[in-house]
Amino acid sequence: MIRYRNGPLLTRDAVAHSSAVYAGGSDRLVAAYCANRHVTRCVREKIAQTFLNLDRLPKEFLDGYERPRYGPEGGRGGGEEGGGVERGEGRGEGREGEEGVERGGGGGDERVWNEVRDRLLDPYHSPLTAENLRNLPEAFVLTANHDPLRDDGWLYAVRLKEADNRVTHYNAETGFHGMFSFVGTLPEVQPMFAEITGFIRANL
Repeated sequence: MIRYRNGPLLTRDAVAHSSAVYAGGSDRLVAAYCANRHVTRCVREKIAQTFLNLDRLPKEFLDGYERPRYGPEGGRGGGEEGGGVERGEGRGEGREGEEGVERGGGGGDERVWNEVRDRLLDPYHSPLTAENLRNLPEAFVLTANHDPLRDDGWLYAVRLKEADNRVTHYNAETGFHGMFSFVGTLPEVQPMFAEITGFIRANL
């Protein structure tokens, strides 16, 4: 979600909305998600060194990305905290009056984090967060270059390989989130879809 945060069918805000509804059962915390305040500073620092370690991504994926500079919890540390920002983009502060907007700065709202952490870290919700990925079945991981979720899928494929699993990772260079809705309509989608069906034929 660094370069293509706004895909044709899925935007960064839509991802935040879906995550907030899943984790909290309503959209009342959407502003906290959009402002990246649903995770505390110390948690961000930890996951940036583990399952969200961006050093595992191809260098071209990080073009234009500024790594966050963490300050004290609840304050600014010289740059936007959390997932980093793209040069030239504005910094969203959330919608005034919505619950979950950071109190006193951008370090992350511990109250919100404590409310949503169990669901967000559930590996059945996000397999990337699992501590142990060993001894899993052979996997096919599809990512799409213009999908806001591309980097998450890429990092998951990397972690699967590091855990000595058999993994086929296919990145659709011109793909986007929801592209298979256009099978039979957009000819560019057909070879991408064929990658999936080919893997299934070869392994079932």
